[in-house]
Amino acid sequence: MKYVALFLLLISACALAAEPASSSVQVRLAPVQQRTLHETLTTYGKVRPDPDSATAINASHPVIVERRAVTAGQRVEAGDTMLVLRTAPNARMEYRKALTQVEFARQQLRSKKELLKQQLATRADVATARKALADARSTLKAQRDLGNDQTRKQIKAPFAGIVTAVNVSPGDQVQAGGPLLTLSKRDSVIVSLGVEATEATRVHHDAPVELHPIFETSQSISARIERVHGTVDPRTRLVDAIVRLDGKQAASLLPGMVLRGRITVQTRRSLAVPRSAVLADDQGRYVFIVRGGVAHRVPVHTTIETPDWVGISGALQSGNRVVVEGNYELQDGDAVREHGK
Repeated sequence: MKYVALFLLLISACALAAEPASSSVQVRLAPVQQRTLHETLTTYGKVRPDPDSATAINASHPVIVERRAVTAGQRVEAGDTMLVLRTAPNARMEYRKALTQVEFARQQLRSKKELLKQQLATRADVATARKALADARSTLKAQRDLGNDQTRKQIKAPFAGIVTAVNVSPGDQVQAGGPLLTLSKRDSVIVSLGVEATEATRVHHDAPVELHPIFETSQSISARIERVHGTVDPRTRLVDAIVRLDGKQAASLLPGMVLRGRITVQTRRSLAVPRSAVLADDQGRYVFIVRGGVAHRVPVHTTIETPDWVGISGALQSGNRVVVEGNYELQDGDAVREHGK
């Protein structure tokens, strides 16, 4: 029995020796840093053709639509046929009438010149006839400029673009000036980013924005806000912030694509800590700094926040070490030990 008691006493002594002299909380630390932080607002929006780059193609004279070669949303190259039109009968009649008037005025001038030789007409009569011929020729030229001299006419794309609207169908009769279709440039688009009405006042003209296709996060487009609307869109209940993209930036985007936008609403140079360092309770926000192996609670005010960092002000300075892991278990004055040490 004496040997058993001695054995148990030895085991107990070893167990006591293995215990730390005092309990402590294991934590991870990070330094307080001076950083330039960019606060962003995440928004979403659709790519649309730029209305300022759109060209409305109208009928230059009364026509009948013979064939429609494109539909809304179709991409076309410069020179592609979009519509085939047939000049309306009344327009052709106006052209033939102008031809007849030119021929009549030419004969009248010839006649007046012959009469002048016979002293049966005056020089004023010849001048009047000459003016009548000039007017008739001007009228004929106008008819040709309108296209009334052509039986059929093809409407070709003046540039590479996207057909955003087709206003006619085969068989339609369209009067002069009537809309036929609208063509938008392919290398110019706008993105309407929807912003919550409560956040809209934070978004300003020329604010930086990073755009990413929803399903292609590796692609990034750096741009700036061109304008912010002053009303709420009744369909989305959001305020539109407009971004205009041209050239190469627009080349990879198609109308209807959904993009994610991160708008920079504030940039500030500030003392900063990782987001996980900042805690809050009914007394406000605070962090724990470590000095001499002891955690000290320090109240802070936040100045700017990003997904990873929080700008702070308080009784802190650059180089102080704050607890970023294990801080939920701490009380002011607790002993701590750093992870891995």
